[in-house]
Amino acid sequence: MPTFRNDGERAVIYTEPDGKNIIIFDPNKNVQLVHWIPYKRLGLTLVSESYPPVPDSVLISDVFKFGRGMERRFEIEPCKKYLLEIMPMEGKLRLYLGASTKGRVITTGYSEVLDWPNAPYIRIVSEDEGISATVQAMLKE
Repeated sequence: MPTFRNDGERAVIYTEPDGKNIIIFDPNKNVQLVHWIPYKRLGLTLVSESYPPVPDSVLISDVFKFGRGMERRFEIEPCKKYLLEIMPMEGKLRLYLGASTKGRVITTGYSEVLDWPNAPYIRIVSEDEGISATVQAMLKE
């Protein structure tokens, strides 16, 4: 992770572009972040160039087989939003988002960007025998 230090005598305050997070660099203190900032413009010193880990954008990607009434549960890695795509090759599936008890019937395909707090996991239940379906979830934010 990149680490920065304020060699000045006053605190340096940086507001991230989204306006939600404020980072304060106190004098003579190292601050380790998970992302880069415009440190030269802020008058900070780069202590370590270690890059932050890059999250894998693929959360789920495979073809799954289902028997009649079979349920598969997929935990989604915490994120802000993700794109969920389900493509049954034949038959009918029912999709449940998170703890929802109302499922959506999927016969030809499904694609939607979901907010992770509303769907931290999904459940897919087969309503037919011998169904294969492609299930993909991709990180959006």
